[in-house]
Amino acid sequence: MVASHPPETSFDKTTAPSAEAHLLQRLKASDGTAFREFVRLYQRRLYTLAFQLLGNREDAEDLVQEAFIKAHGALAQFHGASSLYTWLHRIAVNLYIDYTRSGRYRAIQQWDDTRDDNTNKAQWHTPQPSPEASYQAVLQQEHIELALHKLTAQQRAVFVLRHYQDLSLEEVADELHVTVGTVKTLLFRAVRELREHLAVYRY
Repeated sequence: MVASHPPETSFDKTTAPSAEAHLLQRLKASDGTAFREFVRLYQRRLYTLAFQLLGNREDAEDLVQEAFIKAHGALAQFHGASSLYTWLHRIAVNLYIDYTRSGRYRAIQQWDDTRDDNTNKAQWHTPQPSPEASYQAVLQQEHIELALHKLTAQQRAVFVLRHYQDLSLEEVADELHVTVGTVKTLLFRAVRELREHLAVYRY
């Protein structure tokens, strides 16, 4: 089950501490506009994380909504030892863990062409030097996404948190409530699986 108020860590360093402290103060004082500002500041980044973990727009949107609702209800337990986004990130990952265990997880096995192209570009940072290269990059990205869906939920989470979210091995372990050794094992297996699925791109 998801923790009621996730432990606070500090891997996010992008928000000015003074501005965030003021926002937290307003949130705790039930400022009518503070929570809307909180959502506006972090919604896109949280959606990117959710989409990378779930690979499904509908599931990602559900997870983001649940994360903000849970954060709103847990504000009294948040004391500012980490950044707001770090805390929100932890809530989202805990929800993902619970989500994949609940049977509600709808992992797709084919490319979803309803996704927002702009969002995909922001998520995967695919270079597009020319129209021909662009086509190849899009095709390769589709194969990468399909390969990611062939991983187990834990393997995908470890790979996304380590390589897309840039967390350290220790931070990934803390996020997923496992040991660093387990993270290393899952990451090794994830990379091995991805290499096998993407062998066509070896030169």
